[in-house]
Amino acid sequence: MNLLAIEVPGDAIRLRIGKTALTKKFLYAAGGYDGYKFPLPPGEWEILFTTGNMTEEDAKGVVGEEIRPDFNTGENVLAGFTRYDGNGVCDTALESFHSWLRANNYDTGKNYVILKNTKQQQQ
Repeated sequence: MNLLAIEVPGDAIRLRIGKTALTKKFLYAAGGYDGYKFPLPPGEWEILFTTGNMTEEDAKGVVGEEIRPDFNTGENVLAGFTRYDGNGVCDTALESFHSWLRANNYDTGKNYVILKNTKQQQQ
């Protein structure tokens, strides 16, 4: 997954991506202060959701599905969602996304804004 997770407080508002002449930054306001900045790696970034408000549908948009042939019909069916921190599959996309957080050493008890790089820059 081409994602970036940035920890933000639960009261973070005005989540946005800003540009300067040289770099892009993730910006937000929290606790009465409007000006938190986080420099972003090269690419085209979009804000997807925060983990504090994440839904099953949000998670489905970023995790992998495990498609396998049905033993009776031979047709491909959804067996579950990718488990990123071990073997097997996850029953839900939310569980799968939490496994991605754990596999990347993020604390699943914290709130993160999830950004997706929609276009890698050429080197």
